Amino acid sequence: MQLLNFLLAIPFVATAAGSSTLYYSAPEATKVPTGYTVSTSTKSTLTRLNKKITPNTKIVEKIYFYSNKYSVPADVIMNVVSGESGFNVCAKNPNEESYGLAQIFLTAHPEITKEQACDPDFALEFMAKNISLGRGNMWTVYHNLYGEK
Repeated sequence: MQLLNFLLAIPFVATAAGSSTLYYSAPEATKVPTGYTVSTSTKSTLTRLNKKITPNTKIVEKIYFYSNKYSVPADVIMNVVSGESGFNVCAKNPNEESYGLAQIFLTAHPEITKEQACDPDFALEFMAKNISLGRGNMWTVYHNLYGEK
């Protein structure tokens, strides 16, 4: 079993142009993926959080998997996915050709198809890998929350 050594339970609120946006509200404590453990205090915090945005359990499991695979904190991936797509597996940006959980901009990535962008595994691996390589700024939400990294 792996112990999650980062905070799972802190909702992230960012302000822009005078408004507040909740980017991530942690899933229920009982939905922590198999193979991971959290402390009793973290479980307690998880149960008290505002659950405005609760991603599908399977999506959360995939986020933890790719977080572990690429050594990117799961909360970073969850915050970015929440802000970019609201955890909608095949979200479409009405202003550009961006699709999926990771809102992959197909014009900038012509080698990626819409079907790939809408595949949760492909999208989450694409995001985790790029963040791990220092390319998180391709996502507006990442740039707004974490700056130039």
